[in-house]
Amino acid sequence: MKKSVQNLDFIEKYNHWLIISGYSSSRKIARIKNIIKKRGNCYFASGISSEIMFFSYRAVKKLNLTGTNFFFSKGAVKKGRLSLLTACKAEKIPWDIGISVKIPARLKVSAVRIFKIENKLYELRVMEILILGTLLKIRYPHKLQKWYSEISVLILAKGWIILENTGLPDVFLVK
Repeated sequence: MKKSVQNLDFIEKYNHWLIISGYSSSRKIARIKNIIKKRGNCYFASGISSEIMFFSYRAVKKLNLTGTNFFFSKGAVKKGRLSLLTACKAEKIPWDIGISVKIPARLKVSAVRIFKIENKLYELRVMEILILGTLLKIRYPHKLQKWYSEISVLILAKGWIILENTGLPDVFLVK
């Protein structure tokens, strides 16, 4: 009996459409997004780079968020009437389809920030920090907002083992 081995970075091509909330001239409306890639319980709309696909899928697996579907797309992230560039938005999709994670459309994958942790400098992608912070909010809903940002930076800099530690080092934004 042959067993097929699937590459760790394999992403299945997918062609479905999904209705996700969006904005048109500061008014909330429904948008139709083309979901073109699938990996496990993670679905990706066009415009999401393969690096972010791999990162998002691995983060969902590490946080054990396997009971629901996640739909990653780019679009306007707003708080009131204000467009945000430094936040992702997660919201439940009606009919128990899953959770939509919206990444700011104007944010580039190459955007990085430099952080100082325990006298060492780390250059981290802003998009990965935002996505990981959003997934952490879903996994640990009753923490303070500051905790999500700091733990996201620490996980990206030091690894997932940092979640098991009780004493967390200080994080400083350098640039």
